[in-house]
Amino acid sequence: MTTSQSLTDTPATDRLTIRHVPLGPGTPVGSDTPVGSGTPVGSDTPGPLSDPETGRIAAFLHRHLGQYGDALSDIQACLRYAHERGGSVTLAEEDGHLLGAVVTNRTGMSGFIPENILVYVAVHESTRGRGVGRQLIEVATGALQGSVALHVEPHNPARKLYERLGFTNKYLEMRLQR
Repeated sequence: MTTSQSLTDTPATDRLTIRHVPLGPGTPVGSDTPVGSGTPVGSDTPGPLSDPETGRIAAFLHRHLGQYGDALSDIQACLRYAHERGGSVTLAEEDGHLLGAVVTNRTGMSGFIPENILVYVAVHESTRGRGVGRQLIEVATGALQGSVALHVEPHNPARKLYERLGFTNKYLEMRLQR
């Protein structure tokens, strides 16, 4: 079930709405529902996220991830994976403007690999430092079942936020790029 939460008296804005949208097989059509006093957004669309809305989210992430981001095609592939295999999108919106987004993917594993990976977190540069990222991550991770992993570059300023939210650095990741 998709959830919305109207967050009033927040440091970011008094009209900020956080919307969590679960994706993947078995997700009910038009499942946007409020979690508090928030108003459902897009509840009459044919699925949890319409193609134009998915495109809007991908473009937002591509722009606002900045130097820590990926190619637009990679972001689009991540969103397709969430739609096809399971995951979620959590959005911060104000007056129809997207201020932040979180994308998670289900890994299909548990125990030795966390059940979820928090793939993307981005906040519009005009609202950074006002708690929007924290609220997005809390809503997104609060709606997930199982453990959550994320990758963060060592010098990314968001690393301190992730640590304050309880993420720990259990391993040093290494990759063999081909």
